[in-house]
Amino acid sequence: MRLCTTLVDGELLKKLEGLGSKLQIVLSNAMQVDAKTKKKFDENDPARKQLKKTAGVKWDRMMPDNHIGHNKFLVYVGKNGPEAVLFGSTNWTSTGLCAQTNNIVIIDDAKLAKRHLDYWTELATDTKSANGVAKSLQGPVLRKWDTVGKGFSVDGSTSLES
Repeated sequence: MRLCTTLVDGELLKKLEGLGSKLQIVLSNAMQVDAKTKKKFDENDPARKQLKKTAGVKWDRMMPDNHIGHNKFLVYVGKNGPEAVLFGSTNWTSTGLCAQTNNIVIIDDAKLAKRHLDYWTELATDTKSANGVAKSLQGPVLRKWDTVGKGFSVDGSTSLES
């Protein structure tokens, strides 16, 4: 299972921990400002520390100030490769999951899942290439990859571009 998202929902985090080494995650920072102290903090830091103990692969995609890693998708990879993709506007936070009007789409299509898996790999490679330098993220290779859309036919009748 490959995942990119903001992750602060405790119940969901426990389920992801249960995946153990099957979980491969790119987890961006989610910077917030404490209302009382006015200090900045990373809302994803507790999840990052917790998943470090169990995830098979974990990349910390630490974006520069005033930037967000807004990639919210999950790819299910079965024994024969990518099988399905989950994506949408929903943040994986308690309010995002339970109190806001958001959407999540799940498409069982190997080609579309493979496209998202390729994107996950591009994000992970971009993160690794940045070598901890936030301003080096979103490098030229990832930007070029992002400019090339790919059309898909799902069930032979529905078309989409990713």
